[in-house]
Amino acid sequence: ELVPYLARRFGTRPLGCSIRLRFVNIGQSRITQVLHQKVKLDPDVAQTSQFRAGRVDFTFSLPEDTPAARERLTQLKERIRRYLGDYIYADDDTTLEASVLDLLSRQRQTLGLAECATGGLLAAALSAAPGSHVLAGAVTAPSEGRLRALLGAPASKPGSSHAQTNGTDPRQEAAKGCRRLARLAAQATSADWTVAVGAPRRDERQTADVAVAIRRPDGTISAFWVSFAQQAGEGRERLVTHILDQLRRQLLASSRP
Repeated sequence: ELVPYLARRFGTRPLGCSIRLRFVNIGQSRITQVLHQKVKLDPDVAQTSQFRAGRVDFTFSLPEDTPAARERLTQLKERIRRYLGDYIYADDDTTLEASVLDLLSRQRQTLGLAECATGGLLAAALSAAPGSHVLAGAVTAPSEGRLRALLGAPASKPGSSHAQTNGTDPRQEAAKGCRRLARLAAQATSADWTVAVGAPRRDERQTADVAVAIRRPDGTISAFWVSFAQQAGEGRERLVTHILDQLRRQLLASSRP
């Protein structure tokens, strides 16, 4: 009774229909550019957006809730997916964490984690999401050496971890060490997939680079680097978002025939 009264009293219109698309690792400005140049929204389609830590939610709505309006929004969603589908992880309230866990569950596979730079944020985010039963285990430590020890690796010889002593590229050595962490995590957790996050490599700009390795069920391992602002409040959140998105993409690729 209240809603009709308010509509009469203040001249408001009934709520229309809407769709929601959730994007990851693409900026609002880039999405808006594609919407205007490629998708070309109709004038009566209203849009709003929210952004945090590398994740963007766009809502598109029409003033009337009718079958024809809902069909228009469905067609709009498909047009947007045509251009930005790789960046969309959900078209409902599903979080990025829940999306990753759902992909693992659909493939009947499990996930193990070994975290250094993320400080346990990956495990915390995934554990709090629906579908966390696919987590096989997680280990967190403040240094890679301590992480290796917790994963059961024999202690390294003094000085053996310093790439400068033999002229090896430090970044290559760090990536190699992260791959080893991924293998150790797979052995320790018996997980099908494992993600290992190395220690941050700091610079004078208050940013850091971190090596991340993802081990797939067939034993192959891919490593990549992520930069993040250590002092910014969202720095580690963005790092977690980037890692989850990379895992999501690899899970999607592995599920395709």
